[in-house]
Amino acid sequence: MELRETLYGIFNAASQRIASTRKNLQHLNRTLEQAPLRFEVRREKKGFPCERRAAGTEFATLLGPVAWSAAELLTSEKLRANKMLCERYLRLVISGQYEEP
Repeated sequence: MELRETLYGIFNAASQRIASTRKNLQHLNRTLEQAPLRFEVRREKKGFPCERRAAGTEFATLLGPVAWSAAELLTSEKLRANKMLCERYLRLVISGQYEEP
């Protein structure tokens, strides 16, 4: 199963408030395991910036950042906030209360 299909399945289920399949979550977690994350901390005048880097393989370099971003979004408040905003917009559109700017 490709990562794109996996992420679509997970986010589509989340948008519909249904449980994602175990298969999709297992695939995302296997992808995260194959793309270990390395941090590099530097000293700069304004503090200590931290940079994430994929460890090792071409797979990790290409798909690691995609998998990390998806995992971060799934576990963040941003997903909940964006979902609430979209639901509010849809309610306005469906009720006829939304007017195009």
